[in-house]
Amino acid sequence: MQTAKKYDACACGVRTETYCSACCIPVCRYCWHLEVCSVDPNTVSIGYYCPKCKENEQKNVWGKLYWDQLVSLFT
Repeated sequence: MQTAKKYDACACGVRTETYCSACCIPVCRYCWHLEVCSVDPNTVSIGYYCPKCKENEQKNVWGKLYWDQLVSLFT
């Protein structure tokens, strides 16, 4: 018999089982910022970030790298 999953509440009050990849606080699908955090095309990993950590370059380096590279393609 498996134990029941524990659902925690996000800052907005929604019950969730997803946590921020940087600070480990509960984050729901309405609040999270989703990043593809992989350099290997055969292994894709997804990172979920809370609103505070998505802006922090030290915690979410993938967002900065991706957007800087994307902007450089069009400027």
